[in-house]
Amino acid sequence: MADTKILDFITVSAEYCAFLEQTNSFNQKDFISKSQKILCLLYLKTSVLEPNSDIEGFSEQYVTEEDYNYVESHVAQKLSDFNTFLEIQEPDTYESGETVSVSVSECFADIYQDIRDCIERYKNGNEEAQDNAIFECILNFKTFWGSRALAIISELHNILYCTSTQFNDNE
Repeated sequence: MADTKILDFITVSAEYCAFLEQTNSFNQKDFISKSQKILCLLYLKTSVLEPNSDIEGFSEQYVTEEDYNYVESHVAQKLSDFNTFLEIQEPDTYESGETVSVSVSECFADIYQDIRDCIERYKNGNEEAQDNAIFECILNFKTFWGSRALAIISELHNILYCTSTQFNDNE
């Protein structure tokens, strides 16, 4: 039986994926506001997980290039002028100070890809496969998408709370 922390993580992860798959049903301001909240929750729920096992073997990929591009392009369209490029310092380049430049929409899609793959592996697997799915997701959180989530959260914070921000209600 999965523990509460894992079930909370899976629940929030499923909400994140469903939210991004329904990007067009929100106006721009609501999308940005809801994104900020769900990303904060996703970051929190992932950060409290503790892996039960090591990765063994190949983990099946479920998110296709078309899925990734769908999410990235719909988020880019929804964000419009707010789809800026972020300078992100990834954990493996932290000491060197190197950064990568990625768009906000690409960060959303990167997180989506890892989270969706984890959910699919988790629901289709036995206990060992589930443990491996969670382990791999935690590893990717620590080494890749956790810093992207924080960068998006920071950018969305600035967009939402800057007094001169004008939202496109038609988006």
